[in-house]
Amino acid sequence: MKGGAKVVIEAHRHEGIFIARGKEDALVTRNMVPGESVYGEKRIAIENEGEKTEYRVWNPFRSKLAAAVLGGVDNVHIKPGAKVLYLGSASGTSVSHVSDIVGPEGAVYAVEFSHRSGRDLVNMAKKRPNVVPIIEDARRPEKYRMLVPMVDVIFADVAQVSRLPPPPPPPPRTRARAPGHARGAVTIKHGLSALLKRMRISLAW
Repeated sequence: MKGGAKVVIEAHRHEGIFIARGKEDALVTRNMVPGESVYGEKRIAIENEGEKTEYRVWNPFRSKLAAAVLGGVDNVHIKPGAKVLYLGSASGTSVSHVSDIVGPEGAVYAVEFSHRSGRDLVNMAKKRPNVVPIIEDARRPEKYRMLVPMVDVIFADVAQVSRLPPPPPPPPRTRARAPGHARGAVTIKHGLSALLKRMRISLAW
């Protein structure tokens, strides 16, 4: 996807994020590693006075953070130069865009527990010096606190099922006697006696 006269880049109200105006508008970040895609996303190259700048399309269907920005969130608190602790980084899709936003002066400490996703995260971080991949359980900060300094922002995308309160127990099942239950039993008893008498069968109750 090429820029030029067909595409215009505008700054978003959130610093470090941009909008590509063209045939279809798109949320984009300035690519920190020009020429490289992370997850097959489209790239837009813009030339301005002989200087070429590349942007990466940020897909809101693959990033909760991008969806929040498009949804009009007031403040993402992630901006150029910020230090971000990202919990639940997965393979690094959103982390790579956060890396673009914070730029070379910022840093992203990306924590992911899954070793499979962690491999993709580590490979992405090899080309982005501002990303520090940490393969640990995000719910156990004592295991990685020595790797993370003071940060400006903590972004969490972790399902903490083990810390959710247990559901309330179901109410005890009580068998309530319906009104007239005893009377109904007596009625059935007398009806059965009458039937047996007609059949000339005696029954001692």
